[in-house]
Amino acid sequence: MEDIAPQAVKVGMLGEASIIEAVARKAKEYAIERLVVDPVMVASSGAPLLDPAAVGILKSRLLPLALVVTPNLAEAGSLAGFPVSTRQTMEKAARVIREMGPRYVVIKGGHRSRDADDLFFDGREAFFLRSPRFTGKKLHGTGCTFSAAITAGLARGLSPRRAITEAKSFMMEVLKNPLKPGHGAYTPNLFLRDFL
Repeated sequence: MEDIAPQAVKVGMLGEASIIEAVARKAKEYAIERLVVDPVMVASSGAPLLDPAAVGILKSRLLPLALVVTPNLAEAGSLAGFPVSTRQTMEKAARVIREMGPRYVVIKGGHRSRDADDLFFDGREAFFLRSPRFTGKKLHGTGCTFSAAITAGLARGLSPRRAITEAKSFMMEVLKNPLKPGHGAYTPNLFLRDFL
């Protein structure tokens, strides 16, 4: 940070309160303006990935520093304090989460049953980034890839709105023909040279 400071920073799974505290302290110390927080709290399998005692620290210390926050449905529900599954509850949760400090909230809808539309909210405007559901394959790493793509767009100088919409288009491409690197789930195909 003191030598070659990044143009944008993404924070993913932090696990416990002390780590969140350390990251928030450094983000504040270095005045990171383009901070993307992917609050990895619940795995696709439903397993908890963040100590429940740390959720309050995440909300009070790290989210106020975020330019963009990208929770999935379960994470949005944990942050907002109520279940999130419908378009209406996604919009309600986005408003609650934005009050915690991040300027842009993107609630990822990949775990919805009918579509994979994500909700964009900037405090004034809310709209859905539409996408069809890619069925028949269990996917892993889509949320992490999406937030990383947003961060890359911000680092390239894009506005948050454009970085988010371009990241969604990118995800549509990398999920058309996902990779299966082992015996587990498929992953986004990040070898699409024509798109990059």
